[in-house]
Amino acid sequence: MAFGIFNRRQPEQRMGEMMERMGVDAVALAESRLGLDLVEAARTCARCGKVGTCESWLAGKAEGADPNAFCPNSALFDEHKRA
Repeated sequence: MAFGIFNRRQPEQRMGEMMERMGVDAVALAESRLGLDLVEAARTCARCGKVGTCESWLAGKAEGADPNAFCPNSALFDEHKRA
């Protein structure tokens, strides 16, 4: 099922879910560079052109897909994985 404009998550919801699924330490990310990394990640997510791919992955409909292949925040999230 394709996601319509009215049933898509807001960017901050997508980013929060992506961070959770990728095992990101949200506190460490929020503290990184006085919060600038978190702000930059939120802006990147809000402007991302891969919303459909992200939504499908978060909904479990893109089994085996690697978020590193489509998420522009993946490298930053990888740097802030929970221990």
